[in-house]
Amino acid sequence: MTDRWPRHDSYDFEYEDEDEEQDGDVDIENKYYNAKQMKADNPEEAIDEFLGVPSLEPEKGDWYVTIPSVVAHIRSGG
Repeated sequence: MTDRWPRHDSYDFEYEDEDEEQDGDVDIENKYYNAKQMKADNPEEAIDEFLGVPSLEPEKGDWYVTIPSVVAHIRSGG
C-alpha cells in the first residue's frame, strides 16, 4: 500500500516570525501618541518624546518626515 499524501516533513516551509517587526511598529506608535497627549500640558517634554520617534524607525519613513513638522507646530504655540 502506498501513501496517497506526502509526509509533512517533505514540505519545504520556513516559518517567519513577524512579531518583532510588529512590536517595533507598536513601540513607534506608542511613543508618538504619548507625545501627542503630553503636548498640551508639557510641550517641551512632548517635543523630546516626538524627537525620539525617528530613532525607533529602522528606515527613514513616514514618522521621520512627520515629526519635524509636529515639533515646529508645537514650538509655534499650536
